[in-house]
Amino acid sequence: MCGIVGFTGEDPSGAYLSAMNDLQRHRGPDDSGSYRSGDGSVNLAMRRLSIVDINGGHQPMTTSDGRYTVVFNGEIFNAKELRQQLESIGARFKSHHSDTEVVLEGYAVWGSQILSRLNGMFAFVIYDDLSRKLFCARDQVGIKPFYYSVSGRRLSFASEIKSLKRLPWIGTDLNEEAVFHYFSLQHCPSPLTHITDIRQLGPGCYLEFDLQTIGLRESQYWTAQFSSIKTPSEKDLPVWVREYLEDAVKRWSISDIPLACSLSGGLDSSAIVACLSARTSERLKTYTLGFSDSAELDERSLALNLSQRYGTEHHEIVISANDLLSELDAMLYALDEPYAGGLPSWYVYKAIGRDIRVTMTGVGGDELFGNYRKWRVYENPVRYLRTASSRLREGGRPIDLLRYPRGFVYRPFKFTDGRKQSCLLDQSFLAQRLSTSKWIEERFDKALSFRDAIAGLDLQGQLSDEFLFMTDRFSMAHSVEARTPFLDQKFIAAILSIPSHQRTTPRDPKGLLKKAVADLLPAEILSAPKKGFVLPIDHWLKTELRDQLMEFSDPAYIQKQSIFKKDIRKFLVDPFLSGHRGFAECVWTWWIFQRWWRLNNA
Repeated sequence: MCGIVGFTGEDPSGAYLSAMNDLQRHRGPDDSGSYRSGDGSVNLAMRRLSIVDINGGHQPMTTSDGRYTVVFNGEIFNAKELRQQLESIGARFKSHHSDTEVVLEGYAVWGSQILSRLNGMFAFVIYDDLSRKLFCARDQVGIKPFYYSVSGRRLSFASEIKSLKRLPWIGTDLNEEAVFHYFSLQHCPSPLTHITDIRQLGPGCYLEFDLQTIGLRESQYWTAQFSSIKTPSEKDLPVWVREYLEDAVKRWSISDIPLACSLSGGLDSSAIVACLSARTSERLKTYTLGFSDSAELDERSLALNLSQRYGTEHHEIVISANDLLSELDAMLYALDEPYAGGLPSWYVYKAIGRDIRVTMTGVGGDELFGNYRKWRVYENPVRYLRTASSRLREGGRPIDLLRYPRGFVYRPFKFTDGRKQSCLLDQSFLAQRLSTSKWIEERFDKALSFRDAIAGLDLQGQLSDEFLFMTDRFSMAHSVEARTPFLDQKFIAAILSIPSHQRTTPRDPKGLLKKAVADLLPAEILSAPKKGFVLPIDHWLKTELRDQLMEFSDPAYIQKQSIFKKDIRKFLVDPFLSGHRGFAECVWTWWIFQRWWRLNNA
């Protein structure tokens, strides 16, 4: 696991490249390296967290003929099989078992077609010194990040935005469209970022940059496919799913150093611990987060039960709600972008990082198995009308309901488009008419059933832009590689091939997964309702954070930003403080943005 950076154009002293790379040291504290092309027009660097082929995986890595050079972030879990295929057609390897070299040699043979063969998590750049082209790619569901900017005749890229911001040729103007969507979604959706000059390469996409013509071409090589392979009868499905899950966990456990597991006590992470424990003779380390002041949300007892069943070396991290505030600025620095979603996992990765470098997580299980029945609103006309009416009462615009009926009810927006217009954003900031409902509608595959369309939208939307985004930044901030075996490519293909009415049901969206692992898990985990830590934002904003709330809404402060309505205190803050229902999450989303803004504009 690594951080990669680079740009085209001269950097005679190497100062810019070095500064970019140093800012990502947390992503790879074990090793570093850099490359400059013979004519000085291409500069690549990386920081390495050594997991596989510790001695032979140094980067940047160049083919023996000097033509191709790669910087690579991630892990390829079918690298052994690909290496054997390449050797059978004459490829020769210098390393013992480096997956980076497999990507490099594979590209030399297959070109962009290598992407359809890779099973893992990755973002990489390969420079072809003969054709003078850069090839940049990101894994199918966006587990690993890739940011880039094209300015003048330069292409610049990095694993994190903070590195790109060190380059003087990249502007830092706020992206109004990204900010608009943030206030609905609590995150910036790809390919947008909060900076106009910086974009994020989408999940399952690659881009090619020609240094001679300064031509840039971005393509999508993967989208979720449904019914692509033959599945067994409904009666045999649980065994079939179990086999695919066990194979995925086996693949994703390849490592030259010990593994740990993040264990929430929920179904997904518990299933991974059970599958992994069954195939290893070493005592597995497990880590669980508990809340000292939220007993009703604490799942430590479920996690401990599973730990005892499999004899893991179990660690409990106990925090209070106020502990989250104490490291909020560190979290926002790690994230780079404003994000108002889940924060507690920061402490899990912080604890893991003191002991170990690789951990398994259950991220992705929800999106593959029904995602909390998000599709029900579309299948039931009465539910749809009730939900649409609720959105209208929250400030949704009737015109958006008529034009974008699917996007309008996809998920609860923290700020509806109408509320952003009426009480949040200044008219000068809203120079163009934007709609988050339209953004969702345009990505909704109307040719699929609602259950399949939602699964496809979630897998390459919210999963990547929010949950994997947060997982990567929080884990790598503590030099921990977080692996997500539910997002194994063979497992995804298998699950999405199951007819949607068998994959998930209204009564129990994860019923199939539960049947697949029923004999591995205690009954109380199989029957436990899904829990999530609810931040006490109402209390915080009215007590510890009240002074900042008033500071951030001060008319002079607001005028300096030129983003929000000058009387935002009247429209947003005062109604919340006076007890108006439904404003807490809106105010929290806005306050996080303001805290992030101050951190980045001090």
